[in-house]
Amino acid sequence: MNHICVFGEVLFDHFPDGKRVLGGAPFNVAWHLQAFGKRPHLISRVGDDAEGQEIRTAMRDWGMSQAGLQTDPTLPTGRVQVSFRDGEPGYDIVHPSAWDSIAAGSSQTDCGLLYHGSLGVRDKRARRALAELLEHRPETVFVDVNLRPPWWDRDRVLEMLQHADWVKLNEDELAQLGDRFNGMAEELDASLRALREKEEFLQGLVDATPDGLRVIDENFNVVLSNAAYGQQLGVQRQDAVDLPVLGSKVLGSPTIELYLREWLSRSTTLLAFEGGRR
Repeated sequence: MNHICVFGEVLFDHFPDGKRVLGGAPFNVAWHLQAFGKRPHLISRVGDDAEGQEIRTAMRDWGMSQAGLQTDPTLPTGRVQVSFRDGEPGYDIVHPSAWDSIAAGSSQTDCGLLYHGSLGVRDKRARRALAELLEHRPETVFVDVNLRPPWWDRDRVLEMLQHADWVKLNEDELAQLGDRFNGMAEELDASLRALREKEEFLQGLVDATPDGLRVIDENFNVVLSNAAYGQQLGVQRQDAVDLPVLGSKVLGSPTIELYLREWLSRSTTLLAFEGGRR
């Protein structure tokens, strides 16, 4: 049975007036999934303390499974100290906390959908646990970007996005990552230009050959031919590419076949090169 797996932090927000709010983005996602009757598998870690017990009680009362909720014997349950300055909130996400040490090897692995955030893997141990889950190739990966200084690294976040099917981020987070996205786009464009130039050079080289020439890949598909080859057969170049390969004797190796005009009437392959070598 494939589960909806939710990986990451569970914590309490502590406000200046003494109010506490249970949360953490992954926990909130799991909480609401439970409300929809989806029975998520939350993979997180709490401390062996009063707040850890409060979290377990809340999950039990809400009908949530605690199978993936680990207990750390030394680190405290996650906490965020919320402060306000000129009306703007500030967040001190206490480190280390129990969720920084989510352990690998004891969590659900048959995840049909895996949700995780960028904050929940700020620590190496949690990153190892997430990597193990990803090794089991969940069908869908949802990444929730949460760029909280100093707990994020641009290259690490971008690496996460490469494995994601869905990504959630706001405009500010997109702007913070945007310059890197632009750089990646420029690198891709340069690679594509270089590839086109190589293809054009190869096609020009083939076209400059006065005799008919076709290039066959290891799967017996004609991937390239020149105009002379099509003229010798009395067909257009594209039609020549689409013709079935009958003359090649080389199995499992790319082949270049050169047909001299005076030999074509006898359907003779004069030269065959394996892997580009004569």
